[in-house]
Amino acid sequence: MSLKKILILTVIVAVISVSAVVLAGKWRSQDIYRVVTISGNYTVSDDEILKMSGLSKNIELSPEQINENDIINRLKIHNEIKKVIITKIPPEELSVQIIEKNPIAIINFDNNLKLIDEELEMYPFDEKGKIFDLPLINGINESGSNVNSYSGKKKYSGLKSAVYILISINKESKYLNSCISEINLSDKDRLILYASEKGFPVYLPKYSDNILENKKERSDLSNRIKVLKQFFENIFPSERTRDISEIDLTYSNQLIITYEENQN
Repeated sequence: MSLKKILILTVIVAVISVSAVVLAGKWRSQDIYRVVTISGNYTVSDDEILKMSGLSKNIELSPEQINENDIINRLKIHNEIKKVIITKIPPEELSVQIIEKNPIAIINFDNNLKLIDEELEMYPFDEKGKIFDLPLINGINESGSNVNSYSGKKKYSGLKSAVYILISINKESKYLNSCISEINLSDKDRLILYASEKGFPVYLPKYSDNILENKKERSDLSNRIKVLKQFFENIFPSERTRDISEIDLTYSNQLIITYEENQN
C-alpha cells in the first residue's frame, strides 16, 4: 500500500473518530431526566427526600442542570441520613440512593432523648411521631458536661461499653435483644439490664470503656451473654407465671434467680 493511501486512510479514521465523539456528546446532551427513583430509605420518607433535595417525581432536567454535590449536601443535613449516592441513568432516570444511620439504642439525658448508632454518633429524633423499637440507655454520668456540646466519643462514662454490650447481645441473638428493654449505668458497681417482659433487673459486672481493646473483658461478656440467652430461651418460658425479683449474672458462669418473697 502506498504512502498516499495510508495517509488518506489515517485521515478518514481520524474524522470518523472525532465525529463519533461529537455525536456521542451531542446524544448525551440531549438526555432529559424525567424520572426520580429513591431507594435505601426506611425511616426517612420519599416526600422528605424530594422536598429536601429540591427534586420532584416529575422533572425535566438536562445533565447540565443536575448538580449531584448540591443534592447530596442538602440531603445530608437530615439527622438520619448517613450517605447519599446520586446516579444518572440515561436516557431519563435519576437515581437517589439513601444510606441511613442505623441506631442501636435511645439515650435518655434528663428526659432529652437522642438516638445513638454503633459508631457512637448521637443525633435527635427528627419527628416525634416516629417509633423506634430500641432499648433505652439510662443513668449516664455526664461528668458536668453539656449534652448539647457533645463532640467526642469518650465524654460519657460507660457509654462505649453500653453500646458494645448491646451490639454483642444483638449479634448473639435477635430474640435475646428483644428481651432487653433498658441498660442502666447509674449503679457504680454493676451494670443493670431490664427485661422487656415483667421488667425485672439483670445484673452484670461493670465493664470499662476500653472493652474493645480488652480481650479478657470481651471474652467474659460473651460468656455471660450466652448464659443469659440460655435463660431466656430455656428457663424463662416456664417461669412466666412466677414473679422474678432479679437475675444476678455477676458471678462467673452462674445465673442466680431471686423470686419475690411470697414465692418458693
